Amino acid sequence: QKRLETAQIRIKPKVGLTARPDVDNDSDIPNEDSIDAQIDTTNLFEIDRFPGLDRVEDRTRVNYGVETGYYSDGGDELTFKIGQSYRLQNDDNPFPNGSGLETQESDVVGEITAGFDDYRHNVNYRFQLDGREFNAERHEIYGATGTENTRLSAIYLYEKGSSGTEFVN
Repeated sequence: QKRLETAQIRIKPKVGLTARPDVDNDSDIPNEDSIDAQIDTTNLFEIDRFPGLDRVEDRTRVNYGVETGYYSDGGDELTFKIGQSYRLQNDDNPFPNGSGLETQESDVVGEITAGFDDYRHNVNYRFQLDGREFNAERHEIYGATGTENTRLSAIYLYEKGSSGTEFVN
C-alpha cells in the first residue's frame, strides 16, 4: 500500500491452496443444480465452485492472482483483479467443457471496476480468457449513473456456450 497526496494505491497478491479428498461425482445423484459451473473473480478463491449441492469440487488446487487499486480521498476508485486456478491432478476433473475449469490450468479471469462521485457513476468489466491461448470466453460490462432520485443502468454479456446446457457453441 502506497499513500499519495490525495489518494492511495494498493497492490495485493493472493495465493490460496485448497486440498480435499477425491470424491466420486459420478454417483446416482442427478446433477440438477450444479450444471452451470463457471469460474469468475467472485468464486476464484472459493472452496467449492459448483453453484449447487449436487456436485462437489475435490482434489488439490492452487489459486493465484493479484488485486490492485487506486482509491482517492474524494471517494473515486479504480480497481483491477486478475487470477487463475491450477489443479494439481490432471485426471478426474468434475467440471464440464466451457466452464473455464475443465482443464488442469483454468481460464484466466479478471475484473476492472471504476466508481466516481461515491459510486454514483460506475462501470464494471469482467472477463474470462482461455488459459492457454487467451481467446475471449466471456465479457460482461455493467454501467450505471444517475442522481439521488434517478438511476440508469445497462448490462452487456457475451459468453461462449457450455456443454451440458442448452447454450452450446
